[in-house]
Amino acid sequence: MKLITKFNLAIRSMRLSAKYLYYCIFSNTTCNDRNGFIVTLTTYGSRLNFVFLTIETILQQQYKPEKIVLWLYKNDQPRGLARFLLNRQSKRGLLIKYVDKDVRSYKKLSFVRQCFLSAQFFITADDDVIYPSDWLEGFRKAVARSSDRIYCYRGRIISFDEGYTQWNLASKHLFHGDNLMPTGVSGVCYPARSLDDRVADFESIERICPYADDIWYKLLTKSNGFVSELVETESIHFTPSLSGFRKGLEKLNVLNDLNTQQFNDSMRYFNLTRDDFRKQD
Repeated sequence: MKLITKFNLAIRSMRLSAKYLYYCIFSNTTCNDRNGFIVTLTTYGSRLNFVFLTIETILQQQYKPEKIVLWLYKNDQPRGLARFLLNRQSKRGLLIKYVDKDVRSYKKLSFVRQCFLSAQFFITADDDVIYPSDWLEGFRKAVARSSDRIYCYRGRIISFDEGYTQWNLASKHLFHGDNLMPTGVSGVCYPARSLDDRVADFESIERICPYADDIWYKLLTKSNGFVSELVETESIHFTPSLSGFRKGLEKLNVLNDLNTQQFNDSMRYFNLTRDDFRKQD
C-alpha cells in the first residue's frame, strides 16, 4: 500500500472511530429480536480494546441483526474503558461468550451452532473493520435472491493452474461460483444448514488447517453442496479500525505460503478433488 494511500486511510479510520466511539457512549440503538441473522466475531489481546468500534458499526446498521456475539478465550477479559464500553453494548444486543480453549480465529464460527439452534444465518465479522451502515442490508438482499449460497463482500480465486499460490482477488467476471473462497475480513454470510459438526472438529483443525479458517469453512460448506458468491461485482475491503493496520494470521499465511499447504491437506480431509471445483453452477 502506498504511503499516501495508507495515510489517507488512517485519517478516515480516525474520523470514523471518533464517530462510533460517540455512538457507543450515547446511542441506545439495539438489535432486532427475531430475524434469524446472528453476527459473530472474536478478538484477542490488545485488540480487545478496540473491538467495540466494529461492534458499534454493526449495532448502527440499517438492517439490524438479531444478536451480536463476541467469542473470547476465557483468559481474555476486557478491562478499563473496553470493559465499560462492551458492558454498555451488552445492554443493547451484544452477547459475550467465553470458551475454554483458544482456537484463534475459529472462535468466531465454530461454536455458534450449539448455542443458536433457531438461527437461519450466521454472519462473521472481523474485529478490526468499520462496516458501512448498509453492510447487513447487502447480505439480506443477497439472501432474498437465493438463500442456499455463501455470500461475501471479498474473496479470493482458487486457481489450480497456478498451484494455489496467487489467490487473486475475485470479481464476478473472473470466477465460477465453485472457485470463489470467501475471506472473512469484509464479512461472510453462512446459512446455518451449510455447517455441520466438522466446523468444530478442533483435533483435525489443529493438525490440518490451524491458521486458515477461511479455507476450512470454504471446503466444509463446499462439501455440503453450497456455492459461494460475491454480494457486489468486485471484492471490497472496508475501512479498518486503528487496530486493523497490523495483520497477524494473514501475514503469517502469505509469507510462508501456508495457505497452499493447508488447502491441500483440507481437500483430503473433506474428500474433495479438483473436479469438484470445475463443475458449473
